[in-house]
Amino acid sequence: MKIVCFGFLLMCALGLTSLIANEGDFMVI
Repeated sequence: MKIVCFGFLLMCALGLTSLIANEGDFMVI
């Protein structure tokens, strides 16, 4: 269960970073 939850969070984080990178307004990393 923990591994599935971690993978889901990782996917969400990657999606958010790519979304922000596409916006180009501000950098998180």
